[in-house]
Amino acid sequence: MAMRVMPSFFPARAPDKDWWGRAKASQAAKGIGVGAVALIIGTIDNAVLAAVRDLGPEVTTIAIRDHLAASEGRERPIGDLYADLDRMEQEGLVVFSQGDPTAERGYRPTSLWSITSVGLWRLAEAERPAGPATEAASGLYRAE
Repeated sequence: MAMRVMPSFFPARAPDKDWWGRAKASQAAKGIGVGAVALIIGTIDNAVLAAVRDLGPEVTTIAIRDHLAASEGRERPIGDLYADLDRMEQEGLVVFSQGDPTAERGYRPTSLWSITSVGLWRLAEAERPAGPATEAASGLYRAE
């Protein structure tokens, strides 16, 4: 039995073009590599993890935001901080719990965050100074 080829309703396009024939603005074209994006996310995560570690076992999101504003010199939007904390919770770096509802918050519970042992380990690895052993492992060090 011969296989029928269905005609394509859409013209063939180059992989570096979008549907309208324009060049795609990829991260590589913008000068941002995948490694750079991971580095930026890692830096943000490390700053948030350090804030949770420094402030204590159960810390509110507002306290984390204020600590980051004092250390970075700029205030981050609270929605961005919640997104970062939720992503880190899925990775097992922090744990979320709810505090008691208070009258000043309209009887809504507070959001409390604690760092896990995995988060402490990741933060310790990020804060460890790079030496010849870590440079050799990453391929940057050349013994002569």
